[in-house]
Amino acid sequence: PFTQISATQFSFIDPFVLDPIPVVVTVNAATNVATNTKQKIGSARVPTKSANPATYSNPWLSGTGSVAPCGKTITMTMTYGYRFAGVPSAEATFSGTYTLSLIKQ
Repeated sequence: PFTQISATQFSFIDPFVLDPIPVVVTVNAATNVATNTKQKIGSARVPTKSANPATYSNPWLSGTGSVAPCGKTITMTMTYGYRFAGVPSAEATFSGTYTLSLIKQ
């Protein structure tokens, strides 16, 4: 679910993480740009039912996008990353970027 934090911020939970931490998105009302800085989103990312949670520890998410007020939509391009299990200093990203589209019903 999405939660309004303020007039310019909302949060959501990634459904594919263990011990989820809300992802906070900030919207610049003057430019209609939506951003979230790189932030930890849970203890492990589990992209598939067969994935080993320990493989994708300390997942993070960052993204940027735009708000179309008349169309009541927010579209963001997101990048997911994680730390390799057992190697705290080694980070990687999941290949490609992911699109998050929200449309008010």
